[in-house]
Amino acid sequence: MPEFNENNEILNRILETMKKRGVRQKEMTKHLGITEPAFTRWKYAGSSSYLKYIDTIAEYLNVPSDYLLYGTVDSGHTKQITFEDLEILNSLADLTPEEKDFVKNTILFLQTQHISNNSLR
Repeated sequence: MPEFNENNEILNRILETMKKRGVRQKEMTKHLGITEPAFTRWKYAGSSSYLKYIDTIAEYLNVPSDYLLYGTVDSGHTKQITFEDLEILNSLADLTPEEKDFVKNTILFLQTQHISNNSLR
């Protein structure tokens, strides 16, 4: 079997996200309308033809395409959103509006505590 192309960070993020989301190669190829051998070429032959599918892949995996391309999402601020942050955000989707308010208020409280603790130092 050919050696896996480890030098491609974008492909590594795609594969890792697929693994975390429980998406199999067969499901992804069907969604993209490509053959499994084409997907295998991405992994082992270094083909970068997947880049033309990056937005579709990101949408299917429910992550921003910037995450797949760059590893983080530029939120327009000095901080960037990580994959773990996205996982937390995605988990909020199933909550009721009341539960979301509770989570929001808890975060605001924790931020206030964090700021207070830092100002005492």
